[in-house]
Amino acid sequence: MIRVRISAPSAAGRRRLEGLLRASSEFEIVRRSFEAASNGAREDEVVDAIVAEVERRDGEGLSELLDQAVAGAPLILLVHGPASAWWDVIRRGARAILPADVDAPQLVAAIDAAVAGLTVLPAAEAESFAPSRDQGEVADSLAEELTAREIEVLRWMAEGLGNKEIASKLNISDHTVKFHVASILGKLGTSTRTEAVTQGIRRGLVLL
Repeated sequence: MIRVRISAPSAAGRRRLEGLLRASSEFEIVRRSFEAASNGAREDEVVDAIVAEVERRDGEGLSELLDQAVAGAPLILLVHGPASAWWDVIRRGARAILPADVDAPQLVAAIDAAVAGLTVLPAAEAESFAPSRDQGEVADSLAEELTAREIEVLRWMAEGLGNKEIASKLNISDHTVKFHVASILGKLGTSTRTEAVTQGIRRGLVLL
């Protein structure tokens, strides 16, 4: 059973997405506590995937969704307008980008692929998602690429800040910072914060 959390800008949009997934027996829909406290859902309840419809790139919830994706479950974004305009969110932690009017088979396939660790893009626009040569040169080929948020956390680590201080600086929870730190250590192949900062300096992610 794949546990899925759904986010949408309207109640009608959320109901539509829930309806698409309820047609398949392989999914269990988990509601966040602030949406359905009466159902007993816990805000920190573990899920296997997050499906979120977003209308605007500058919406208040996008950064939070990307933080959640980096910290745990893969994020499947359903977007309005050309999907190719959202390329950077894949680099920032989203696992899939699909049009907001996705149908049930497409959504089911995308969730299955994302949970399996694959990146999902619309076939009609996939070519435009390929990073340019300049972008490829910027990326560090020696390690799995850090997300923009992870680089922020790493730079605050280099300043000697602890998890609570970093959480305050970035307006995120201590729990999320812990996930970011663990991800940074894993991607850089280090076991301590000091080693991670040293690797960050060597690879140009942290400037002295």
